[in-house]
Amino acid sequence: MLRRRPVPPAWPAIALVTAMAATPVAAQRAAETETETDSEMDSEPETDSDADSDADSEANSEADSDSDSDSDSGTETETETAQDTETETAPLPPPEPPPPLPEEIPDEVFDAPAEPEAPDDQVRLQLLGDVVATGNVAGHVAVPVCDGERTLRTAPFARRAGTLPDAAEGGALVVDTGGLLARHGVAQFAAREDPDALAELASRLGYRALALGEADLGDPRELLLARARALARRGIPMLATNLVCTERGRALCEALPTGRDGVALTRLGKKRAALLSFLDDGVMARIGPDRRAGLRLDPLVPAMRQAVGAARSRDDVDRVIASVGAGSGPGATSRVFEAITELELNERPDLVLAAGLGENFLFARPRLVRPAVVAPPPMGAARATIRQAEGASRFVNPMTVQAF
Repeated sequence: MLRRRPVPPAWPAIALVTAMAATPVAAQRAAETETETDSEMDSEPETDSDADSDADSEANSEADSDSDSDSDSGTETETETAQDTETETAPLPPPEPPPPLPEEIPDEVFDAPAEPEAPDDQVRLQLLGDVVATGNVAGHVAVPVCDGERTLRTAPFARRAGTLPDAAEGGALVVDTGGLLARHGVAQFAAREDPDALAELASRLGYRALALGEADLGDPRELLLARARALARRGIPMLATNLVCTERGRALCEALPTGRDGVALTRLGKKRAALLSFLDDGVMARIGPDRRAGLRLDPLVPAMRQAVGAARSRDDVDRVIASVGAGSGPGATSRVFEAITELELNERPDLVLAAGLGENFLFARPRLVRPAVVAPPPMGAARATIRQAEGASRFVNPMTVQAF
């Protein structure tokens, strides 16, 4: 996996150590150490000479007393002494290099078989299109200020979002992984006073679809309904594939396309793509009782299996793209990948947009991982240029991902 913050190179630390070694203090300490070593060496020869004389006398006495021993015993003793000496003086062999890292993830981790490789001159890549996904915006598009007649200033995301219309104009599929217009005070005020203004903002930015996110469910129900209905009037669906409503929550399921309404279709370059949106059912435990009343989420793995299967059964669907939200943090990352691995290959989407995981990684596609997983950074966007080797399986491969 690739991380947004690259590990800093080691050379600054090496340079720092080298500079410390060249300081006068270090040089003085080195000189003192050398002087102490020399003085010890100068004082040792006299003692060594006396010791050598005593050793020679003892050796001569022992040689006289052992002169009657047989020659075989003497030969064996000399051989052992030579071996001991050789062992003491022989240099240590160099350490063996560590075993090379595996080039591929074991099949038991991701059970997709390796695709046959073709020579580089025979591989032809087909451009399928660009997908631009935003994440963790949580309605932070403007900040209230008190500056004369000025009451709002743009938030950092609003400045980054200036590139979205150009991407959409160039044919990119622009989507949000959940909570685009939720939670923040300014967005809530707009949803209450003029929800159509929020829908117009999403339309001008080039969004074709929004995923229902945890932040959306955490808003008051009336605000979520107002946003969803305004977006629908603009032709921008807020997808909630595994959301199920009882009678008490029926109004929300009428405003949001769910898995029971069929498959949302859109264009990805010259291909036709199905768009799906899933939330892990553990999300409901973090939502207030009044906000989740009349709602439930189908378990993630069975819901993905059913919805992806329904999309693939259609003749007019070429690719399946799914947004998957399971919260944030390493635990959520594990949950997303575990859900993928529990599915058979033909039950998996072609591309997964992981909501809320951009703090942990941006893009993951080891060689045997199918499908690729893209996680937009918090309050930012990730643009995935999708290519596919002609004649390969349906999974998009390879890809380039850029964060902004």
